Amino acid sequence: MRNAEAVAEPASGAPPPADQPSGSIVALAVLACGGLAVYAVPAALTLSGSRPQAWWVALLGGAAVLLAGTALAPRTAGRALLVVLLAGAAFRAVLVPTEPALSDDLYRYLWDGKVQVAGFSSLEHPPADPALAPLRDEVIWPRINRPNQPTIYPPLTEALFAAAWWAGIRSPAAWKALMAAVDAGATVLLAAALSALGRDPRRVVAYAWNPVAVLFSAQTGHLEPLVVAALAAAVIAWRRDRPGWLGLALGAAAAVKLYPLALVAAFLRGPHDSVRRAAGRAAGVVALAAGVVAAGYVPLLDLGARALGYLADGYLREESYESGGRFVVLRTLGFDGGSATIAAAAVLAVVAVAVLCSTRPAPVRATWLLAALLVLTVPYPWYALPLVALAVIGGAGWAWTWFPVALAVAYVDRGALGLSDGLWRPLRLAAALAVVLLVLAAPWSHGARRAVWDEAAG
Repeated sequence: MRNAEAVAEPASGAPPPADQPSGSIVALAVLACGGLAVYAVPAALTLSGSRPQAWWVALLGGAAVLLAGTALAPRTAGRALLVVLLAGAAFRAVLVPTEPALSDDLYRYLWDGKVQVAGFSSLEHPPADPALAPLRDEVIWPRINRPNQPTIYPPLTEALFAAAWWAGIRSPAAWKALMAAVDAGATVLLAAALSALGRDPRRVVAYAWNPVAVLFSAQTGHLEPLVVAALAAAVIAWRRDRPGWLGLALGAAAAVKLYPLALVAAFLRGPHDSVRRAAGRAAGVVALAAGVVAAGYVPLLDLGARALGYLADGYLREESYESGGRFVVLRTLGFDGGSATIAAAAVLAVVAVAVLCSTRPAPVRATWLLAALLVLTVPYPWYALPLVALAVIGGAGWAWTWFPVALAVAYVDRGALGLSDGLWRPLRLAAALAVVLLVLAAPWSHGARRAVWDEAAG
């Protein structure tokens, strides 16, 4: 097991000399143009009014480009990073004008912002509330999901929705442009985090060109790019041993989506800390991270449990977390509802103990935690974008960068092929488990280990 100080890449992983042949740059640019063409096809279909039945073609085409780009990037000259970043931004830009075809969540983001700017609370007034009837329009209102339920999003995220609406971001395309820009910025932060850890920043191609990151930031406008940016900032703060900034960054990630709060355990030990020293600084990091999240709820204390919105009022039940049905892998192994919940808690506890005792770099430990959580629940693909980012930064198993791709293939095919839940759920589970088995099998084969773990397994 590596010591905490061993965060730098081995000599074999160092960037190649700047005077390498420029032909590799041309090849990388050609791949980037090919990827742009792949994303432009469904974009053109959507803009022409046709139903984009072939989203899965874009997904798999983007995955092929990612595969080629990942294989090529370590051998390219120094300017390759610029090609990777510009191509990633172009992939996202071409999808911004398209109509959201894979999710309708962004309409709720826009609605919540509109409601708050109008002086109402999204926690106390669900969209169907007659008091909000004057705010209804023909673009946003008809497409809002769960119109009879209050919002599910944390208060600071709601504040972001309100600020965006106030600033003039009032259409799906404008919101998607915002999230695409945030994701492009997050990609730059990921490259900076790689450099801070002594790793080749060009490896950010695995996120910048990842088709799921492209689709679910620029095509559907999901919030995960905000989480990715905050986690990249947290890694940089951890590497520079700045516990104050670390706590704030982790709190910001959890304030957008609450589940990143579970990753705090991975960052409690600094890059040069022993277990004893880590205990001394852990309280401050935890307090800051929790404080950022709690700050949004303090003005809502009079609402009690209603401050959690639909999260406490039905979402956990709707997604089968309360019954244990959400723990798909464990239920497949024979655990029933109650025992699946207990088994999931036990698995996460074991992983958390391993994380607290490990001397591996923080992004590697965070990858373990988030991977355990997501494999147990087999979530929607956009939830796995932070896992891709952490796996890229830490080099803790490149197979994890394919985990959301496997989820998305099943997710997209459900809409494209009209699959029922009876077929879709097993397909989704099989796709997720295929990646997990690849990760587990890697140590048994030298070739697989080099390809999957990217020399990070030692």
